[in-house]
Amino acid sequence: MRRDIVLFGLILCIGCDDDLTGPVMPDLTGEWSYSATNLRAPGSPGGVSCNVSDVTLSITQTGERITGTYSGGAVTCSNGLSYSFPRDPYRSLTGSISVSEWDGFALVHFDLDQPYDWSHRGTVSGSSMGGGVSMWGPEFCDEWGCREELLMSGDWMATGLR
Repeated sequence: MRRDIVLFGLILCIGCDDDLTGPVMPDLTGEWSYSATNLRAPGSPGGVSCNVSDVTLSITQTGERITGTYSGGAVTCSNGLSYSFPRDPYRSLTGSISVSEWDGFALVHFDLDQPYDWSHRGTVSGSSMGGGVSMWGPEFCDEWGCREELLMSGDWMATGLR
């Protein structure tokens, strides 16, 4: 009987994960090469899309809080429009990172303080992260109340330069 209990316990532990600490919080501290692709305005005429490239994110992480700056960058659009961001290193990045308890994915959320709010949500995997980005315009008010307008949305990706 005792031997059966020990054998049953061993069989149960064969499928056990030796990591009993749970998911590990990644450290995003450092510089990242950032890009955004396929940015489109809702209902844009002619299906104009834009891409952002050559942006450097400098991130500092303390626990679940991330802060930092970003600099550089250029926007190019399918209709010929292009724009370069000034290389001002004092633009701010604020956000948070957390690890999902049920699947172990590292979830990241941060905003870039462009003239409009660039809100990013995504996941982290090793030295890369990415997800969806939405650019919100300034708040406006009309007879139905006050709100921000979704100007563009698309995909973003960043690769660690550490």
